[in-house]
Amino acid sequence: MQQIFRSRLVAGAAPSYKERIAGLRRDGRFRSDNSPHDLLSRFASEGAVSLESAQEYVREADLTRAIGIMGAAQTIYVVGLGGSFPVAAHLTYVLRRMGRRVVLLDGLGSALGDHVLTATPQDAVIAISFRPYNRDTVQLFPDFLARGVPGIAVTDSLLSPIVAGAEVAFEIPDMPEAALRTMVAPMCLVQSLAVGLTLALD
Repeated sequence: MQQIFRSRLVAGAAPSYKERIAGLRRDGRFRSDNSPHDLLSRFASEGAVSLESAQEYVREADLTRAIGIMGAAQTIYVVGLGGSFPVAAHLTYVLRRMGRRVVLLDGLGSALGDHVLTATPQDAVIAISFRPYNRDTVQLFPDFLARGVPGIAVTDSLLSPIVAGAEVAFEIPDMPEAALRTMVAPMCLVQSLAVGLTLALD
């Protein structure tokens, strides 16, 4: 039954950003006379609510488990393509600045699959993807897991296609009726993992 729901979730088309904004304009929450500061206030409010929600959804035990997986890894692979790429890139940047060996899978040179071949069970992989789930991320993550690489998923639903097989799955739901998906909470989560790793090891 869960697999059926997961398939429907993946198959269902999420509204585009243009469609979201058009809907908010139709019901009056976005207007042509909104000033740029009005928009800033809205996005800041949505970000604050998202952060509060993340604190409710993210469990201490999962944070501890994820940091333990990262700490035991010789190399940390990070995959988050499409709209999730800023979160993946930021996590990679912070980990590198803290002296960790990390590989960002960015798709340059069509070499995504090559990274899987170099991964071992002594490494770890962190996959980041939100609806509509990036096809390459969805395909790559199980390939890492099949090689025995411990996986951590950051996503928006426990029915997400990158949850199955993950050692830890962080659920950060999209805010209902948000104009754009806010990345404030995922950014805060990955910062917490990176700094938590440094505090645990150094």
